[in-house]
Amino acid sequence: MTAAGGPVRRHAPQTARILGVLLLLANCGLLAGFDTPFERVLRNEAFDVYQRRLPRERTADPVLIVEIDERSLREIGPWPWSRTSIAQIIERLVVARPTAIAIDALFVEADRYAPASLVATLDLSPAATAPLARYLPDSDARLAAAIRGSQVVLGAAGVDRDATAPITTPPLRQYGADPRAFVPHYSGLLSSRPEFVATARGQALLNAEPERGVFRRLPTLASIGDDALLAGLALETLRVGGGSEPLLVDTAADGLRRIGVAGIAIPVDRDGGWWLHFSRRGERPTLAAVDVVRGNFDPELVAGRIVLVGYTALGLQDIVSTPIGRMPGVELHAEAIENAEAGRLLSRPHWAPWLELGGMVLLSSLAIIGASLLGPGRAIALVGLGALAWALGSVAIFIERGLLIDPVNPLAGVGLVLIGVLGSTLAEAQHQRRVLREQLAASRDAQLRVQSELDTARRIQTGMLPRPDALAGTPGLELAAFSAPATMVGGDFYDFFLVSSRRLFFAIGDVSGKGLPSALLMALAKAQIKSAALRADGDPGMALTIANDAIAEDNPEFLFVTAVAGCVDLDSGTLACANAGHDSPLFVGSGRIDAGPRADGPPLCTVDGYVYRTSLLELPRAIALCLYTDGISEAQDASGALYGRERLLACLARCAPRTRAADLIANIERDVRAYAAGAEQADDMTLLVVARR
Repeated sequence: MTAAGGPVRRHAPQTARILGVLLLLANCGLLAGFDTPFERVLRNEAFDVYQRRLPRERTADPVLIVEIDERSLREIGPWPWSRTSIAQIIERLVVARPTAIAIDALFVEADRYAPASLVATLDLSPAATAPLARYLPDSDARLAAAIRGSQVVLGAAGVDRDATAPITTPPLRQYGADPRAFVPHYSGLLSSRPEFVATARGQALLNAEPERGVFRRLPTLASIGDDALLAGLALETLRVGGGSEPLLVDTAADGLRRIGVAGIAIPVDRDGGWWLHFSRRGERPTLAAVDVVRGNFDPELVAGRIVLVGYTALGLQDIVSTPIGRMPGVELHAEAIENAEAGRLLSRPHWAPWLELGGMVLLSSLAIIGASLLGPGRAIALVGLGALAWALGSVAIFIERGLLIDPVNPLAGVGLVLIGVLGSTLAEAQHQRRVLREQLAASRDAQLRVQSELDTARRIQTGMLPRPDALAGTPGLELAAFSAPATMVGGDFYDFFLVSSRRLFFAIGDVSGKGLPSALLMALAKAQIKSAALRADGDPGMALTIANDAIAEDNPEFLFVTAVAGCVDLDSGTLACANAGHDSPLFVGSGRIDAGPRADGPPLCTVDGYVYRTSLLELPRAIALCLYTDGISEAQDASGALYGRERLLACLARCAPRTRAADLIANIERDVRAYAAGAEQADDMTLLVVARR
C-alpha cells in the first residue's frame, strides 16, 4: 500500500503494546518469583552445553585415582576384598608420601576374609581352633593400624533413617547464620566400623543428589541427626591435605555464600552446592589397585598428590551421568578437588537472577518499542542482535570468571513478548494480504499481457532468421542452422543469402547480454549486415566495416556484437571471410578439424571507423564450415564447469566423414545438452554449418 510520499509504515497497534507489557509483567513474576522445573531444565541444559563445548583445561594433575577396576577384580578377587588388601594399599601409598588419601568406600561389616572367620567356616572342634586363635592375625586391626597416623579420610553415607554410627565432624568457624538451616539433612549416618573411624584423620560425606539424573554439583556440607555437620569428601580431603585447619563457612540470611578450606574460597549455592567444571575424560593419572597391592608403581606418581581410592569397574555400579557423559563416581570428587587446586571455581552468584531479570526486561522493552517505532522486521532484527549479545556475554562471563548466568530463560521470556506483540498485528497483516491479493490479480493480468507480447516477439525474432530449406534447390550447397535463446528472446543471430546465382553470403553473430535489449540490437545488426553485404557485393570485411558504423549510431545501451561473415563461391570454393571478435569457425571433414581465421578485428560497436580485413581461403567439397556462438563452448553443467572448445572439437571428431550438415548440428546439440544434464541454460546458443557437396 503506497501513498504520495512512498510506502506507508505500519506501526504496531496500541493493543500490541498493551499485550507486550502484560506479557512482560507475567514473565517477570514467573522468573523472579518461581523457579519452575521447566526453567531449571532449560537453565541446566544451557550450562551443560558450556561444559561440553568449553571443558576445563587441565594445567596440573594434583589428584591420582587408585582404581578398583576390572583387572584388579580379576586378579585380587571379587569385591569386597579382605581388609589385608585394603591395608596393603594404604601402607604402600603412605610410603610414597601423598598429601592425603580419601577412600570412596564403606567398611561397615567385619572382614569376611579374616583368618578367624575362615577358620570358623571349617566346623572344627573347639579343641582344634583354640590353639589357632592365638596365632591368627586380625585383618581389621591391621587396617586400623594402617589408617592410624596417616592422612586418611573415610567416606560415610547419609541415610533417611536413624542409624547409630560414629561421626567425626570437622572443625568449623561459622560467619553469619547457622548453615544447618540450608544444607541437606539426613536423619542418620552409615559409616565404616568404629575402629576405622577412630583412627582416620577425617570422615566425609559421599552422598550427592543428581538433578534429573545428572550430577552437576557436589554438596559441601550436610547436617546429620540433630546438630552434627559433616563435610563432603572433596572438601574434607582438601582440609586434611591442607593442614587440617578449620573450615570457614560464610552464611547470609538467605543461605550459604562461600566455604574456605586450605586458603581457598569456594563459592557455593545457598544450599552449599558446589558447581563442578568438568575436564576432558581420560587425562587424569590413575593406578590400578592391584598394582598398588603388589608394589608395581612409581612412588613419584603418588608423591605430593591427593589420592582417591574408588570404584571404576562397571560391575560395582558406581557409574554416574554428568554433563560430559558417564563416569565413575569417584571422578566427581576428583573434579571438585582439581577445580579448587586450579582456582577454576564455578558459581551461580546470588545476584544472577536479578541480572537475568534485568536482561529480559531490557530486551522485552526493545521488542515492544521496536515493533511500535520500527515495524516487525526491524524489531525482530533488533531483538535478535540483543539476544545474540546476551548469549555471547553469558558465554564470555563463563569463560573469564566462571560465573553461571542463564542465557536461555530470559530469552524465552523475550520470545513470548515478541510473539505476542507481533501476533497482535496479524489482523492488519491480513488486511494487507487482501490488498496485495487484489494487486497481485491485477499484476497477473499485466504479466499475461507481457508474456503474450514476449511470445509474439519470440515468433517474430524466430521468423527473422532464414530457413535452410529456402536454398534447398541451390546445386552443390548444403546448409543447416540452429538457435536457442537463453530467455524468451535472445541476442544471437545467423543469416545467409545469395549475392549472385553462385555466391553465398553468410554471417553469425552474438550481441552482448541477454533478453530484450540484446534481441532489439540483434535485429538491427542482422539487418545492417545484410544491407551492407548487398552494397559491398558480398565482401565480408567491407560489410562488417559499413555495418559497424551504422549499428553504433543506434546503440544507446552501448552493447557490442561479435560476428563472423563470409562469402563462398559455390563453383570454385573460394571463401572470403572476416572476423569481428568472434570465435574462429571450424573446417570439419576428411578426418580432421581445422580452425578458421581468428578474430582480426574488435567486436562491432567498440571502435568507431574500424576497417575490417577480408581473408581469402578455400572451402573444398565435402568439407563443412561450422560456425557457433559462445553459448555452445560456455555451456555449464550443474557445478558451473564449462563445456569448452575442446569438448566441441572432440564431438566433431567423432562425426563420420561426409556427415550431413543437419546431423553435425544435431550431434553438437545432443552432446551439449547431455553435458549440461538439465542445468539452466546460461547463454544463447547458435550454430550454422555451410558445406559444398
